[in-house]
Amino acid sequence: MNDELLIKVEKALEQTGYPLELEIGAKLTQLGWNIFHSVDYEDPFTDTSRELDILCYKLINNRRIELRIACKSSTNKQFVFFTEPHHYLRFGTNIKFTPIIDDNEKQRQIPKILKDLPLFSTKNRIVNYTVLTGDKVDKEGRTILRAAHTEVMNSIYHRLFPYELYFDKRGTIYFFIVLIRGIMFNASFNPSTTKITATYSNYEYWHGKFPLPKEKYKGRTLEIDEQKFSIYDLLHWFGDYMSVEFVNENYIEEYLSIVENCISKLNSEEIQYFGKSWDKENFPENLSKPRKISK
Repeated sequence: MNDELLIKVEKALEQTGYPLELEIGAKLTQLGWNIFHSVDYEDPFTDTSRELDILCYKLINNRRIELRIACKSSTNKQFVFFTEPHHYLRFGTNIKFTPIIDDNEKQRQIPKILKDLPLFSTKNRIVNYTVLTGDKVDKEGRTILRAAHTEVMNSIYHRLFPYELYFDKRGTIYFFIVLIRGIMFNASFNPSTTKITATYSNYEYWHGKFPLPKEKYKGRTLEIDEQKFSIYDLLHWFGDYMSVEFVNENYIEEYLSIVENCISKLNSEEIQYFGKSWDKENFPENLSKPRKISK
């Protein structure tokens, strides 16, 4: 056996995201999460198959909490996130959950009852990002980071779309995460010095428009148990805005603890915003029964 070649292979593997994916998967399993690696899903825009690094879930307060994770690793690059204060209205569709709520007033309550989540408690949001190698911009690194960002956004179509928006009454909350092994920085404008100030960071979040293909389904209906629903309306209430969280691996355990504590302490009235419990009586009776989409 060629020991020198083995050393080179192991060193090269350290520069990929796969060791991180396996390590994080093992850590999440130890913390009680159910893990699936390399999950395939269909992109309805391109009708092509895509892949998500990790999908995992855990029942918290008898609701399914699901993480959709893309892993990115680099020991010699720096991930820089340019941020600004979030001036826009926080709304329930900032976080994705099913079944949907088709009520504006209820939607407005979501950021209040989940205010302790980093997603809602962090004041600044990402407006752009770059990747550096030392003092030079690494365009290839930024492309890779952008691909991870897109990967978790596109995973919104896995199982959520279009049936589960309304069909399954059991509550599920979804978190879209880019998990980073490497040094992260927050870069923001300092009005007092009129310069960009950089600080070390373990967590940043992006919030923006991610248009769903509503027009593709305009005028079409989804039939569930002989009831017909407008797919366009379902997608409207699900929302064209979403959030992606960029989490450093050093922060992931604390992040998960915050998520679990926040959802665990929701009272019986608040938890009802997120569908029914995962008790046996709430499981759909006809999971295998086809649901029809009109043409």
